[in-house]
Formats: sequence, C-alpha cells, structure tokens
Amino acid sequence: MNGKVIALVFVVAVVALGWWAAQKVTSEDSFSVQVAFGIPHEGSIEVHAVASMGMTALEGPRMAPSGKLQWEEWVEEHFDLQTESGQPLAFSLRSSSDVITPAQTTGTPEGYLFAVLQQGVRYRFDYKPRRAETKRYRCFFTAPIEGVKASRMLMKPV
Repeated sequence: MNGKVIALVFVVAVVALGWWAAQKVTSEDSFSVQVAFGIPHEGSIEVHAVASMGMTALEGPRMAPSGKLQWEEWVEEHFDLQTESGQPLAFSLRSSSDVITPAQTTGTPEGYLFAVLQQGVRYRFDYKPRRAETKRYRCFFTAPIEGVKASRMLMKPV
C-alpha cells in the first residue's frame, strides 16, 4: 500500500512540475533559452542550446507507429536557425553537451540542440512553441571567436 501511495505522489509531482515548467518557459513578452558556444575549429564554432522539459510540455514530439518518438521532426518543426542573410542551418538533437554541464542548467533538459556556425557571422534563432500556431520567438546573435560559457538568450515574440 505504501508503495502505491508513493508512486501516486510521484506521478502527481511529475505532472505538476511539467505544468509549472510549461507556464514558466514562455510568456507573452519573452522566452528564455540557455545557450553556450565552444570548441572552435578552423573558423567555425559549435553552438549548444538546451531543449527544456518546458518546451516539450507545451508540445512534445509525435510518436511513430513503432512507438519511437520523432525527435528529429520535433526539432525541425519548432526551431529555425539561419544566417542573417537567410541561409538555413540544421540543428541536431543530442542527449548531452560537452559545453553545458548539468550544474549550469535550470531544470532537466530533454536534450541539447547542436549546430556548427561560422565565427563572426550573425544568426537568427527562432523557436515556435506550437505547430498549429504562427507565434514565434526570435533572437539574433553573432557567433563568437572563442567558446562562451552557458548563459540565457532572451527571445522576443515576432
């Protein structure tokens, strides 16, 4: 009996945490995403961005008939990264980051968005919380010449 009560309390806590994270991850006036840069190599530099549980609480990946979560599709539908001149870049999703440590994150990441950028180039980064809505959050940044520790980028609605 005690095991069932503990399991029920755990499930309720996870649901409440997911709801709370979904409410905190986005607002009408801004959205915050944790980003770090590291490992420069011959004019390029890696960017790592946290894909948070709050993002997937708003709208998670679809499930294939096989039962596998479609993470690649989720990334393509919710994130857009391109140069300021409009050249698109693809994010890949990884389970860990070598430039953002668990101690540097707030909450538990679902994964880490990863892309290789050209140093000194200005980029546009968009996040679309829900597939069926047109609302997006956007920020601009210039890829640095050297690694930059994890910090939060504030995205504004467009």
